[in-house]
Amino acid sequence: MSDTPKARLMLPDEVTREGVRSIARARGWIQYKVYDIPGDTYEEVWAVPDHTAALHYIEDVAISRERFLLVRGDGVSALLPEIESAFRTIPISALCAIVIHSKDIAERIRAVTRLGVVAFEIIPRVRVAWEIGLFHPDERLRLATMRAMSFLGSPQALSLLEEAAREDASDRTRQVAARLIEAIRRRGARGDAASDSANHSPG
Repeated sequence: MSDTPKARLMLPDEVTREGVRSIARARGWIQYKVYDIPGDTYEEVWAVPDHTAALHYIEDVAISRERFLLVRGDGVSALLPEIESAFRTIPISALCAIVIHSKDIAERIRAVTRLGVVAFEIIPRVRVAWEIGLFHPDERLRLATMRAMSFLGSPQALSLLEEAAREDASDRTRQVAARLIEAIRRRGARGDAASDSANHSPG
């Protein structure tokens, strides 16, 4: 299941839950599951008519407090342009630009949080945004960046976090970086162990 092609897309604030439903229904997509965990997550799962992909609308109340789409299935690549246009999703490039260039610290914190939700890979522009956030003079942005990087916990982030853990002027921020590094390494070790177990299972 982990090998299923997938993408996350950030929704703008003006696209509401009802708006998502309206757009999905207009395209003939079929709602087949709803998960509602009070205080945690609300999720609707929609299937495209040919069942080559599923669209998950997610309200992440507990962690990021953002609303986004998760698209999964073999038909993801072909569907993404249509979905991005229909839902007016916020491109990763736009989030990176806000983190890098905005003068408004609250705007930057929101953008870096959203980036943590949707950036599965640390492509060059995402790496620049992480660097700007991690080494910004305002500790609020540094901590928000570490929190955002923890959402996916990518091993690609380790070198940046290790630098922050060594060099940040704040004891608190260095400690947060160190804990995140440890968590990412533990997650990687569990993944390696699971892979070894599967590779050595009989049959």
